[in-house]
Amino acid sequence: MEIRGRSVRLTRDYRMTRQVNRGVRDLASNLGLDVQDFPTPGRREGPAPRVVETRMGEPDAAYGDLIDVLRSICRERRMPLGMAAVLTPRKRLEDEVLFELNERGIPAEPGRDGEAGLDHPAVKVLTLQSAKGLEFPIVVAFGIDEGVLPREVEGVPDEERPEHRQRDARTLFVACSRGMRALVVMHGQEAPSPFLEGLSWGK
Repeated sequence: MEIRGRSVRLTRDYRMTRQVNRGVRDLASNLGLDVQDFPTPGRREGPAPRVVETRMGEPDAAYGDLIDVLRSICRERRMPLGMAAVLTPRKRLEDEVLFELNERGIPAEPGRDGEAGLDHPAVKVLTLQSAKGLEFPIVVAFGIDEGVLPREVEGVPDEERPEHRQRDARTLFVACSRGMRALVVMHGQEAPSPFLEGLSWGK
């Protein structure tokens, strides 16, 4: 069956708020990624993306801060916790976040491959890589630390390291672009990822 018609390229972002759109664009520029075709902001308003420091080496402090962030955003946006996703750079940290949130009375479940829909009353937890193609009203990228992102890959020739770094940069960018209404990146106080250096988000 032959179908002919006109195609229209949509250039305005109707998925993210204006603030998240601009924040993700700033992140892409900061990472050295191409933003030439990045969509222009829509009209939906919301909080500006933030970078939050926590003591990653102290679970009580780190997960207390994470829970405070989740609760405050959900309260501000008038959304249930089931609308939030926590994205981690490693599978091991994903498993830890799932355990610690549930242990502290915050229902959490794996959110890979759309297994848990937004109608499930629990925080979705998955890796940055698993978030590709998904979207969540609230996204918290947790554990974005030096030595974790970009990854320290042993045995890689020096000439290939920029490619690995660029791949990790794009992974962080895509993960952060999954947030529709609010976006927060959390890192350890002493060693934030170099990907966050020079980022003009709020603290």
